Amino acid sequence: MLSVSAVKGQTILFFENFGTTGGSALPAGWSQTGATQQWLLNTSNASTSPPYSGGANLLAQNQGANGVTHTVTYSNNLSTIGYSNLKVIWAARATTTFAQTVNFSWSSDGTNWNNVTYTQFPANGTWSNVNNNVKILLPPAAENVADLRFRWSYNANNSGNYRIDDFSLEGTTNC
Repeated sequence: MLSVSAVKGQTILFFENFGTTGGSALPAGWSQTGATQQWLLNTSNASTSPPYSGGANLLAQNQGANGVTHTVTYSNNLSTIGYSNLKVIWAARATTTFAQTVNFSWSSDGTNWNNVTYTQFPANGTWSNVNNNVKILLPPAAENVADLRFRWSYNANNSGNYRIDDFSLEGTTNC
């Protein structure tokens, strides 16, 4: 008798490399709060390829009044229905003077936000994946959601900047 077993692998549900051109307009589905143009697309200090995509990245300029929270949010009907074991990772780069914590959170409704604990990386001006290059496992409450949203936020202090590139969300199909 021949036995067949299905191997469940991870599927990329969303990937954002922020393209190749800079500018103040964020990609579709992305928005910011806080001072105008604190988060924008930028082509300087591109992420190094490989393993990163290069080109544009999402730059947090860290300017404006001290203590103001600047947030960038992705909300574009990202469905995780039928998927479990959701994991995220992104490449980041911070200048040596950027000392703030960049908070990452997710929401299933855009109102209630859930902070995610992850390991920041050294602020040394070098691109690196957060969480020591280990994908961050989201809790089961993020699974089977019709409109999963993400956001990053920090409090400005006019010192240094932070960049994000190659954000990825993957999950295991429940089929």
